[in-house]
Amino acid sequence: MKPTKRLFIIRHLSRDKKMVTDPQTPTMIGFVEAFVMGLILATKFGVTNFIRIVSSPQPRCTRTAQIMQYVVSIFINKGDGLGQMAPVETDCRLNDFSSDPAFKELKPEFQKIKNAGGAIESEQAIMMAAPDSDLEKLRVYKADMAMACIDEIISNAEEGDNLIGVHGATIDEIASRYKATVVDGMPAHGMNGIGRQLEHCEGFVLTINGDNLMIKKFELIERPSWLNALTCLL
Repeated sequence: MKPTKRLFIIRHLSRDKKMVTDPQTPTMIGFVEAFVMGLILATKFGVTNFIRIVSSPQPRCTRTAQIMQYVVSIFINKGDGLGQMAPVETDCRLNDFSSDPAFKELKPEFQKIKNAGGAIESEQAIMMAAPDSDLEKLRVYKADMAMACIDEIISNAEEGDNLIGVHGATIDEIASRYKATVVDGMPAHGMNGIGRQLEHCEGFVLTINGDNLMIKKFELIERPSWLNALTCLL
Protein backbone atom coordinates (compact mmCIF):
# COMPACT_ATOMS: atom_id res chain seq x y z
CA MET A 1 0.00 0.00 0.00
CA LYS A 2 1.40 3.37 -0.99
CA PRO A 3 2.03 5.81 1.87
CA THR A 4 -0.57 8.57 2.15
CA LYS A 5 -0.45 12.01 3.67
CA ARG A 6 -3.51 14.11 4.38
CA LEU A 7 -3.62 17.84 4.96
CA PHE A 8 -6.67 19.32 6.64
CA ILE A 9 -6.77 23.04 5.85
CA ILE A 10 -9.24 24.74 8.20
CA ARG A 11 -10.57 28.27 8.47
CA HIS A 12 -10.50 29.60 12.03
CA LEU A 13 -13.48 29.77 14.37
CA SER A 14 -15.75 32.81 14.66
CA ARG A 15 -14.48 35.52 16.98
CA ASP A 16 -15.96 38.49 18.81
CA LYS A 17 -14.51 41.45 16.93
CA LYS A 18 -16.33 43.87 19.25
CA MET A 19 -14.50 42.59 22.32
CA VAL A 20 -12.42 45.63 23.30
CA THR A 21 -9.94 43.81 25.52
CA ASP A 22 -9.29 40.98 23.05
CA PRO A 23 -10.93 40.94 19.60
CA GLN A 24 -9.46 37.46 19.09
CA THR A 25 -11.84 36.04 21.72
CA PRO A 26 -14.03 33.30 20.21
CA THR A 27 -17.77 33.72 20.27
CA MET A 28 -19.86 30.98 21.91
CA ILE A 29 -20.76 29.61 18.47
CA GLY A 30 -17.06 29.83 17.57
CA PHE A 31 -16.20 27.29 20.26
CA VAL A 32 -19.05 25.08 19.07
CA GLU A 33 -17.80 25.35 15.47
CA ALA A 34 -14.31 24.19 16.39
CA PHE A 35 -15.63 21.29 18.51
CA VAL A 36 -17.97 20.16 15.74
CA MET A 37 -15.24 20.40 13.11
CA GLY A 38 -12.99 18.26 15.31
CA LEU A 39 -15.75 15.67 15.59
CA ILE A 40 -16.30 15.74 11.81
CA LEU A 41 -12.60 15.04 11.21
CA ALA A 42 -12.70 12.18 13.71
CA THR A 43 -15.93 10.56 12.49
CA LYS A 44 -16.24 11.35 8.79
CA PHE A 45 -12.55 11.43 7.90
CA GLY A 46 -11.21 8.95 10.45
CA VAL A 47 -8.60 11.22 12.01
CA THR A 48 -7.09 9.68 15.15
CA ASN A 49 -4.27 12.16 15.73
CA PHE A 50 -2.29 14.87 13.95
CA ILE A 51 1.38 14.26 13.31
CA ARG A 52 1.92 17.97 12.70
CA ILE A 53 -0.07 21.17 13.22
CA VAL A 54 0.88 24.45 11.54
CA SER A 55 -1.16 27.61 11.97
CA SER A 56 -1.26 31.30 11.28
CA PRO A 57 0.19 33.12 14.31
CA GLN A 58 -3.18 34.79 14.95
CA PRO A 59 -4.73 33.47 18.21
CA ARG A 60 -8.08 32.75 16.52
CA CYS A 61 -6.25 30.23 14.31
CA THR A 62 -4.07 28.65 17.00
CA ARG A 63 -7.08 28.32 19.31
CA THR A 64 -9.02 26.56 16.58
CA ALA A 65 -6.19 24.08 16.07
CA GLN A 66 -5.86 23.43 19.81
CA ILE A 67 -9.58 22.79 20.26
CA MET A 68 -9.81 20.49 17.24
CA GLN A 69 -6.79 18.45 18.31
CA TYR A 70 -8.20 18.09 21.82
CA VAL A 71 -11.60 16.98 20.51
CA VAL A 72 -10.06 14.33 18.24
CA SER A 73 -8.01 13.00 21.14
CA ILE A 74 -10.85 12.75 23.66
CA PHE A 75 -13.31 11.34 21.09
CA ILE A 76 -11.09 8.73 19.46
CA ASN A 77 -8.51 8.02 22.16
CA LYS A 78 -10.76 8.58 25.21
CA GLY A 79 -8.36 11.23 26.41
CA ASP A 80 -5.30 9.00 26.37
CA GLY A 81 -2.21 10.77 25.17
CA LEU A 82 -3.44 14.32 25.77
CA GLY A 83 -0.01 15.12 27.14
CA GLN A 84 1.65 13.95 23.94
CA MET A 85 -0.36 16.04 21.47
CA ALA A 86 1.55 17.69 18.64
CA PRO A 87 2.61 21.27 19.41
CA VAL A 88 0.94 24.02 17.38
CA GLU A 89 3.63 25.54 15.18
CA THR A 90 3.08 28.97 13.63
CA ASP A 91 4.14 30.25 10.22
CA CYS A 92 3.79 33.90 9.20
CA ARG A 93 3.14 32.87 5.60
CA LEU A 94 -0.31 31.71 6.75
CA ASN A 95 -1.15 35.08 8.29
CA ASP A 96 -4.13 37.17 7.18
CA PHE A 97 -3.87 40.02 4.66
CA SER A 98 -4.66 42.76 7.20
CA SER A 99 -1.52 41.90 9.20
CA ASP A 100 0.71 42.49 6.17
CA PRO A 101 2.74 45.76 6.38
CA ALA A 102 1.51 46.70 2.89
CA PHE A 103 -2.09 46.75 4.10
CA LYS A 104 -1.57 49.96 6.08
CA GLU A 105 -1.36 52.04 2.88
CA LEU A 106 -4.20 50.10 1.26
CA LYS A 107 -6.62 50.39 4.17
CA PRO A 108 -8.43 53.48 2.77
CA GLU A 109 -9.18 51.57 -0.45
CA PHE A 110 -10.31 48.59 1.59
CA GLN A 111 -12.54 50.72 3.80
CA LYS A 112 -14.07 52.40 0.78
CA ILE A 113 -15.23 49.00 -0.51
CA LYS A 114 -16.73 48.11 2.86
CA ASN A 115 -18.46 51.49 3.19
CA ALA A 116 -20.06 51.03 -0.22
CA GLY A 117 -22.29 48.41 1.37
CA GLY A 118 -21.51 45.47 -0.87
CA ALA A 119 -19.30 43.69 1.67
CA ILE A 120 -20.21 42.64 5.18
CA GLU A 121 -17.01 40.90 6.17
CA SER A 122 -13.36 41.65 5.48
CA GLU A 123 -12.87 38.69 3.14
CA GLN A 124 -15.84 39.87 1.10
CA ALA A 125 -14.31 43.31 0.73
CA ILE A 126 -10.93 42.15 -0.48
CA MET A 127 -12.59 39.75 -2.94
CA MET A 128 -14.38 42.78 -4.40
CA ALA A 129 -11.19 44.75 -5.03
CA ALA A 130 -10.70 45.92 -8.60
CA PRO A 131 -8.66 43.62 -10.89
CA ASP A 132 -4.97 44.55 -10.95
CA SER A 133 -5.45 46.88 -7.97
CA ASP A 134 -2.85 46.85 -5.20
CA LEU A 135 -5.43 45.37 -2.85
CA GLU A 136 -6.12 42.51 -5.25
CA LYS A 137 -2.39 41.95 -5.68
CA LEU A 138 -2.02 41.74 -1.90
CA ARG A 139 -4.76 39.09 -1.73
CA VAL A 140 -3.07 36.99 -4.41
CA TYR A 141 0.33 37.46 -2.76
CA LYS A 142 -1.00 36.20 0.58
CA ALA A 143 -2.47 33.17 -1.17
CA ASP A 144 0.89 32.54 -2.87
CA MET A 145 2.66 32.65 0.50
CA ALA A 146 0.15 30.29 2.09
CA MET A 147 0.50 27.80 -0.76
CA ALA A 148 4.29 27.96 -0.51
CA CYS A 149 3.99 27.04 3.17
CA ILE A 150 1.51 24.23 2.50
CA ASP A 151 3.56 22.82 -0.37
CA GLU A 152 6.58 22.79 1.93
CA ILE A 153 4.57 20.86 4.53
CA ILE A 154 3.51 18.39 1.83
CA SER A 155 7.15 17.82 0.86
CA ASN A 156 8.38 17.28 4.42
CA ALA A 157 5.41 15.53 6.02
CA GLU A 158 5.56 11.95 7.16
CA GLU A 159 2.71 9.54 6.51
CA GLY A 160 -0.36 10.60 8.44
CA ASP A 161 -2.65 13.58 9.05
CA ASN A 162 -1.64 17.23 9.25
CA LEU A 163 -3.74 20.19 10.41
CA ILE A 164 -3.23 23.66 8.94
CA GLY A 165 -4.99 26.79 10.24
CA VAL A 166 -5.61 29.67 7.85
CA HIS A 167 -7.86 32.70 7.26
CA GLY A 168 -11.02 33.34 5.25
CA ALA A 169 -9.87 35.14 2.11
CA THR A 170 -6.84 32.87 1.86
CA ILE A 171 -8.71 29.58 2.14
CA ASP A 172 -11.07 30.53 -0.68
CA GLU A 173 -8.26 31.23 -3.11
CA ILE A 174 -6.01 28.30 -2.28
CA ALA A 175 -8.95 25.88 -2.31
CA SER A 176 -9.81 26.85 -5.87
CA ARG A 177 -6.18 26.49 -6.93
CA TYR A 178 -5.68 23.06 -5.38
CA LYS A 179 -9.03 21.90 -6.71
CA ALA A 180 -7.89 22.82 -10.23
CA THR A 181 -5.02 20.34 -9.96
CA VAL A 182 -7.46 17.48 -9.35
CA VAL A 183 -10.69 18.46 -11.09
CA ASP A 184 -10.88 19.11 -14.85
CA GLY A 185 -11.89 22.58 -16.03
CA MET A 186 -11.16 26.08 -14.84
CA PRO A 187 -11.79 26.62 -11.11
CA ALA A 188 -14.20 29.23 -9.83
CA HIS A 189 -11.99 31.59 -7.87
CA GLY A 190 -13.21 33.39 -4.78
CA MET A 191 -16.00 32.56 -2.41
CA ASN A 192 -18.21 30.91 -4.99
CA GLY A 193 -15.39 28.49 -5.71
CA ILE A 194 -16.14 26.41 -2.61
CA GLY A 195 -19.46 27.91 -1.56
CA ARG A 196 -18.10 28.99 1.81
CA GLN A 197 -20.34 30.75 4.27
CA LEU A 198 -18.59 33.68 5.83
CA GLU A 199 -17.49 33.67 9.45
CA HIS A 200 -17.73 29.90 9.62
CA CYS A 201 -15.05 27.43 10.57
CA GLU A 202 -14.67 25.01 7.68
CA GLY A 203 -12.14 24.00 5.02
CA PHE A 204 -10.90 21.23 2.75
CA VAL A 205 -8.65 18.19 2.81
CA LEU A 206 -5.90 17.19 0.40
CA THR A 207 -4.92 13.53 0.11
CA ILE A 208 -1.32 13.24 -1.09
CA ASN A 209 0.43 10.25 -2.63
CA GLY A 210 3.48 9.83 -0.43
CA ASP A 211 5.57 8.39 -3.27
CA ASN A 212 5.33 11.23 -5.78
CA LEU A 213 3.69 13.99 -3.67
CA MET A 214 0.86 14.34 -6.18
CA ILE A 215 -2.59 15.37 -4.95
CA LYS A 216 -4.85 12.32 -5.28
CA LYS A 217 -8.04 13.78 -3.87
CA PHE A 218 -9.63 17.12 -3.00
CA GLU A 219 -12.59 17.13 -0.57
CA LEU A 220 -14.56 19.92 1.06
CA ILE A 221 -15.06 19.88 4.81
CA GLU A 222 -18.54 21.32 5.16
CA ARG A 223 -20.56 22.40 8.16
CA PRO A 224 -23.67 20.37 8.95
CA SER A 225 -26.95 22.15 8.29
CA TRP A 226 -27.98 21.98 11.95
CA LEU A 227 -24.90 23.99 12.93
CA ASN A 228 -25.85 26.68 10.43
CA ALA A 229 -29.30 26.78 12.00
CA LEU A 230 -27.80 27.03 15.47
CA THR A 231 -25.63 29.92 14.33
CA CYS A 232 -28.72 31.86 13.34
CA LEU A 233 -30.35 31.23 16.71
CA LEU A 234 -27.43 32.30 18.87
